[in-house]
Amino acid sequence: MEASPVTATSREDCGNCVDDDGDGRTDYEDPACCAQTAAMQVKKALIVPGPAGAMKGNLSLIAILAQAGFADVDPTRDDVTVQFRNQNGELLCANIAHQRWKHGSRRGPFQFGDPTGTVAQGLRKMQIKVSKSGSARFLTAGKKMDLGRYARPELTATVRVGDRCSTATIALRNRGNKKFVF
Repeated sequence: MEASPVTATSREDCGNCVDDDGDGRTDYEDPACCAQTAAMQVKKALIVPGPAGAMKGNLSLIAILAQAGFADVDPTRDDVTVQFRNQNGELLCANIAHQRWKHGSRRGPFQFGDPTGTVAQGLRKMQIKVSKSGSARFLTAGKKMDLGRYARPELTATVRVGDRCSTATIALRNRGNKKFVF
C-alpha cells in the first residue's frame, strides 16, 4: 500500500508529532493547533549531544513562555507537550499527561518529575512557575538521551499547556567541547 502525499490542503492532526498539513510546522508549532500563541524567550539552553545513537546526551532549557496571558495555565488540569526540532526535523516530541504534574503550594511552581526519563523521552524534570503578572517561566532537563542529531546550530523549542503554545527558534553556539549553548 502506498502512502498518500501530504498536501498543503491537509488538516493538521495535533498531537501526532507529524507535519500533516505540509506547512513546515509540526503540531504545536502550527497556529492551527493553538488557541493562543506566544513568543518564547529562551534564557539558557545547553545541549551535550554525546555520540550518535548512544544514550549519553544531556539537555537543559530555561525560558519565559509568555510575558503575559498565561496567568491561569495549570498543568495539573491540562496536558503539556514539549517539542524540540532542528533543521533535520523533529527530534523530540513528548506529551506529559496532567496527572503527572504536581503543585505543592498556592504560589509555588508546577512540577513534573520522572527519575527514569521514560515518560517524556528522556526529560526527567520540568517546572512551570506562573507569576502574578501572568508571565510563565519554564524549566526542563534531561540526561541519558540520544541527542546525537543535535549537531546543528539552530533549535526550535515549543511548549504547549492546554490550548496555549509558546515557540522560539534560537541559534546555538558550538563551544568546541561538544556542547551547544545559548
